[in-house]
Amino acid sequence: MTTHSKIILQSLLFRAIEDFKERIAPVFCKVETQKQEINSLRDDLRRTRRERDKLRKLELLQTEITTLKTALSETERNTDEALRLAEAAKDELAAQHASTNQWKKKAAQLEQENKRCKDLLDRHVNSVSLFGNPSEASHIYGIKCQARLQKEKYKKLTKEVTTLKSQKLAQEERELMTATSNVCPLPKGVLNYAEQ
Repeated sequence: MTTHSKIILQSLLFRAIEDFKERIAPVFCKVETQKQEINSLRDDLRRTRRERDKLRKLELLQTEITTLKTALSETERNTDEALRLAEAAKDELAAQHASTNQWKKKAAQLEQENKRCKDLLDRHVNSVSLFGNPSEASHIYGIKCQARLQKEKYKKLTKEVTTLKSQKLAQEERELMTATSNVCPLPKGVLNYAEQ
């Protein structure tokens, strides 16, 4: 190979290197820059997806918080209603207790009256047996009848007091069951994070 051809070859080689530097090398640089940009965009996309997922979870949590607040308000209303009903039942029980005490006093008075009549009857019976007076015997019979009527009246009043007590207890149990059944549990679909 001659010198001249070497020079031409060298010149072509230098021109090819210069052309490579001017056209191909910037493309490689551009490709490398684009790779870095793509990686950066992928990182941004991953970060955006994570933030989007967090946002969705936050929206679900916000919905659940609203549901829980509604359930809490309902529970508080039910609790207030149950307390009001319990207070009313307590007042009614106190009134029934007072009424029962009045009936007991009345029954005790009737018992005393009955006892007094029995004593009177016993005295009359003793006096009739001592003196043998038939008119007093009929009077004693009348007193015995009156005593029997008083005794029956006393038994009837005692039975009424017992019946009233039973009715009142049954009514209180129904009211208490109604009051406690009005307390509402958490609605279905509400997540319990302690279990998750």
